[in-house]
Amino acid sequence: MNVAKRLVHLRELSRKHGIHFQMYYRDSGGKRKFIVLPKGIVLTEKNKQYHREIRAKAELLRAQKERELLQGEYDIQIKQKNILFTPYMIKIGETKPNNRRNFIGAANLIEEHEPGIQIQSITAEFLQGFRKFLEERKLKENTIKTYLSKVRVTLRTALREKIIFKYPAEGFKVGKYEPKTIFLTEEEVKTLLRTPCKSEKVKGIFLFQLLTALRISDVRKLTRGDIQGDRIKFRQSKTKGLHEIVISPQIAELLKIEAGIIPLNKTEPLFDVPSMSYLNKILKQWGQAAGLSKVVTTHVARHTAATHLLSTGTDIKTVSGTLGHKDLTSTMVYIHAIDKEREKAANKLGELISV
Repeated sequence: MNVAKRLVHLRELSRKHGIHFQMYYRDSGGKRKFIVLPKGIVLTEKNKQYHREIRAKAELLRAQKERELLQGEYDIQIKQKNILFTPYMIKIGETKPNNRRNFIGAANLIEEHEPGIQIQSITAEFLQGFRKFLEERKLKENTIKTYLSKVRVTLRTALREKIIFKYPAEGFKVGKYEPKTIFLTEEEVKTLLRTPCKSEKVKGIFLFQLLTALRISDVRKLTRGDIQGDRIKFRQSKTKGLHEIVISPQIAELLKIEAGIIPLNKTEPLFDVPSMSYLNKILKQWGQAAGLSKVVTTHVARHTAATHLLSTGTDIKTVSGTLGHKDLTSTMVYIHAIDKEREKAANKLGELISV
């Protein structure tokens, strides 16, 4: 059946006591099935405004019934487009720059798990098998949840674009995403800073993040014009909220160190930020050279700044404002991280008297 055509039809029938409406659809065998309309859907008065209102009400009922058909409430078969899932998922990912890599990564693993699978075949049963496949690949739980959530977004998009007419993975639960907060202790930061870094540019960006708790996406977009007096003022990339940073003596000193990359043109970038892959590659090597067991990344700098503020007594509302969070819920993640470290420390102290 052509999707562009109406699935539910509405006809006006002239009768002795006025004009009545008849609504019907055809089942999978082509047989006409009539739908009983509520009382009052009939034209009896010779009033144009009244007629318009009744006809609008009848059309609304027709549209509602059509939606029910599309959602599988009735016995009806609709021809679906035979579209391969993985190319479609990659196409969706290309429209989401911040999550592009996750979409492509998930799509490639699905293709490896089930080559040439079509969209309507991504059922709850398939996703359970795909989850098991990812677990066998020894992927981290949060990575698995991220990939599965991108599959769900792709299916919802296909449903919205009428590529499919019923969500095929009903009942499958992705699970709540629980971000792992990795941060450096004060001693680890000092150890890192005592260790030579292969790139002074990367080191300077990392130090700037430590001093400002900024996301790397915000550091990347900062311009010379954002420096206004003793403040750096800009709009955040992620939340779109206005944010400002007090320029501390350390930040001022760092900007002097980085004077070679600060352009005179106010519209040019404040920092010449390399690609994420290069940044994290250099930071990882720096951490390894310092003998740290943790993988150092750009986001570790932000986590470290937040946990340091909280652990030294800064109230959570101030920390939330420094991080640019819209609410305190996001900031609570760092409190949980500190609590876990304190629990580890308490257990180590307990080992002193263990027999």
